[in-house]
Amino acid sequence: MYNQPNSKQPLKIYNKKDAKHAAAGGLTNLLALAAGMAMTVYYVLIARFYGPAVQGLYVYGFAMIEVLIRLSPLGTDKGLLRHIPAHRVANELEWEERSLSTATWMTLLGGLGLALAAFFLADSLAEIQKKPESSSAIRLLAGSIPFGALIVVLISGTMGAKIIRYNLYVRGLAQPILLMIIALTATVFGTELYQLCMSHLLATLLTTGIALFAVLKVFRHFSLKKLFLLGISHWEMIRFSVPLGLSEFLNAVMHRINLLVLGLYVTDVDLAFFFAADHIARLVSNARNAFDPVASPVLSEAIRQGDRARLGYNLKLMSRWVTLLAVPVITFTFFFGSELLLLFGKAYMVGLGVLMVLISGHLFNSLLGLTGWVLVMSGRSKLILMNNALAAGINLTLSLVFIPKYGMIAAAFAWSISVASLQLYHLLLVYLFEKVHPISYGLAKAMIAGVVSCLVIYVLNPLLPTAPILKALAGAGLILISFFITLAFMGLEAEDAAIYNKFFNKLKTVWKRK
Repeated sequence: MYNQPNSKQPLKIYNKKDAKHAAAGGLTNLLALAAGMAMTVYYVLIARFYGPAVQGLYVYGFAMIEVLIRLSPLGTDKGLLRHIPAHRVANELEWEERSLSTATWMTLLGGLGLALAAFFLADSLAEIQKKPESSSAIRLLAGSIPFGALIVVLISGTMGAKIIRYNLYVRGLAQPILLMIIALTATVFGTELYQLCMSHLLATLLTTGIALFAVLKVFRHFSLKKLFLLGISHWEMIRFSVPLGLSEFLNAVMHRINLLVLGLYVTDVDLAFFFAADHIARLVSNARNAFDPVASPVLSEAIRQGDRARLGYNLKLMSRWVTLLAVPVITFTFFFGSELLLLFGKAYMVGLGVLMVLISGHLFNSLLGLTGWVLVMSGRSKLILMNNALAAGINLTLSLVFIPKYGMIAAAFAWSISVASLQLYHLLLVYLFEKVHPISYGLAKAMIAGVVSCLVIYVLNPLLPTAPILKALAGAGLILISFFITLAFMGLEAEDAAIYNKFFNKLKTVWKRK
């Protein structure tokens, strides 16, 4: 239910401010994700230095640990994205502090408990998965659970305060670079699973320290004592977050259950092949991931103020911008997936079909993914829990039925179908409950431009260089040129044109100075 807007600012002013925030925040997070391409380099180096067998055990063990990392905050990372901006817009400083402190100690306690459980149950978990050799990876990586979860929560706090740049500094740059440097340094002592897992743990610890520094920079009135103070609780956020935490856990299960089921029937090397295709496919969703923490505070403010017009405007705006960023990446990955897989090695080419199927799921996840945040920010965390449980059930059922017979390609289809179903269901629910949706003419124009760029690459593909790297670079250039020329021909939206003009005006200013 919406009340009448209590803000004295007209919608046009909010539109301008929200568009500016979305552009700056989305660009910063996109840079963070671009910098996070170092993670792709990291996995390529792991494949090259440690070999597919060690990489397969590592990613299989981490798939289970990652699920526990997502569960550890008990939803408080999403709770911060909702409550910090809501308290700030209402000038409730004390409750803002309670939000961050509550999220911190809940994450540490939850993460520590799950880490101990993973450590002592590692053998049993590995036996259940019929991968007894993966118990070492689970046990060694268990120590990273509370710290990996705390990184997520602390950076969510800074983004809830609409300070986006620390996501770039910490998760976009520091974390992947530390992983690479320490993992490569560890090869001096050997290229076994032990060295790889311990380097991962050390990199996570160092990144946590950097994230703590970022929080203290953003919340200057805060101290480490206040941050870890158990006596300060925000019970409203806890009630909101716990169902959302379980939902996040089920979401992580949904994203990884096919990999875990696949491990029952294929070798460690095949797991490495599937993981490489899965990792490349996830690059498609980077644009949407860049806007998740940007959209959520703005949607929370609009809901708190009862401003449905502002809510609908921002959902359409940010969904359009995600589409503008995601479609060229989807086109590139579809046509040049083989060149990307070759980075890992020729043997990884067996995952090309898997990559193509996974891209389709990430298409739905990119274009419609922000819609679910309306349900989250409106306080419907229990509904999100039920929806993710349904999607995880679809993925698990399809995986158990088809993976034994069809292997990797079935795992890809199971995930893509479950994700597409979830996003379409969120689209329906948001329209029914809030009467808003992400579909707009601007989004349709981005899709049309994507179709045109596909046709251009299809026609000109025989003329591209044969060398894989040169072919990929030339193809990327053609995709971008054809995509943006088509957009310009159809006409830019007002917000897009404003960003375009601002960018080129800055270029002109720099050129004149020279």
